[in-house]
Amino acid sequence: NHNVTFIDLYFLCCKAAYGGAVFLYSSSDQSNNSIIRCEFIKNEAFSKKSVNNEFNFLYGGSALFLMTKNTDILNCSFDHNRGSSAVKMWNLFNEDKLSLLDNKIQHSISLIGCEFKIDENSKSSIVYIDENDDDKNKLEITNCNFKGKLKDGSHYINGLLKEISENSSSTEK
Repeated sequence: NHNVTFIDLYFLCCKAAYGGAVFLYSSSDQSNNSIIRCEFIKNEAFSKKSVNNEFNFLYGGSALFLMTKNTDILNCSFDHNRGSSAVKMWNLFNEDKLSLLDNKIQHSISLIGCEFKIDENSKSSIVYIDENDDDKNKLEITNCNFKGKLKDGSHYINGLLKEISENSSSTEK
């Protein structure tokens, strides 16, 4: 059981291809991760979506990119992070697809009491991409504030349901 906890950290002007300040990966059902009272300010994810390779999902998350099954984000602030989204949550675990079909374990990602100030060039504050529609994955956004001017076609929260086919490619639903 490997849990990751970030408490009272300050991420300022960090840059990466994706997950500008933090990229967190855990495919374990038992891992419980926490990000508490952290500030993410003016971080940047500079990769753009690619259609030419199998890792075309590795972009975005200018402050935080999560590939986890269980994470709580509590009382954090996200201020003018630059990229397609400040927080990206990618809940697709191809290698686990067959084992996930046989269990009833609920996965949960929660954002509670967070503040989002969107950068004028960003497409969203939060992007959530889920692997299926069987109610096994839960996203909870509670008491969060969203501020900033949205450009045309942008959203504070953007979600997508993807279905994994047998040949490991993904299609939008």
